[in-house]
Amino acid sequence: MLSRLVLSVSTQESSHCASRVAAYVRVVRRSPRSLVESLELEGGPMSDRDLLGPCGDYCGGCAEYIGLITDTARQLKEFLDTYAYEYRSQGAFDFAEFARALQWVIDNGGCPGCQQGGGPPSCQVRACCAEKGLSVCFECESFPCSKLEEVSDPDTMERYGRFKELGLDAWLREQARKAREGYEIHLRRVPTLTRRAADQELV
Repeated sequence: MLSRLVLSVSTQESSHCASRVAAYVRVVRRSPRSLVESLELEGGPMSDRDLLGPCGDYCGGCAEYIGLITDTARQLKEFLDTYAYEYRSQGAFDFAEFARALQWVIDNGGCPGCQQGGGPPSCQVRACCAEKGLSVCFECESFPCSKLEEVSDPDTMERYGRFKELGLDAWLREQARKAREGYEIHLRRVPTLTRRAADQELV
């Protein structure tokens, strides 16, 4: 679904999202296994409910929201510059075009969260929940419906099952705990960057 979100947001709207990330979100990382230590709005901390997407996504576990995509792209750019890949790649591909694409991700790969104007601009689920006064479509008697198809993830029904089992508040606490542990909701795992040397015992 992440790729669909990126494709559905225009350059202008993406730039708007990126600028709002700086205003709305502060990400503090204390270790590679705990990507989200603090997510705050200016003027006070965001509650778990603030991070609830209408479709059942938890924005606190989204790589676009926590800045993981932009940070990864920025770090890759730093490595490529440091190791002179502009020259090492000559004859293999158009490095300048690749660098422009990477910079686009750095500039536009963020999102302020669904409740702060992020996500697909024409999201039918968000409009439907607002019309019905629902926090999340999991609360709807008609769930699931065709409006969810465009934004659903492979594990949406699994999330729904946990939501029905735990209730809203306990389910949100579970999502927040998983996010603090580094779980990314669209990858459905903790993203890690491994180094071959890291698997070898240092002498």
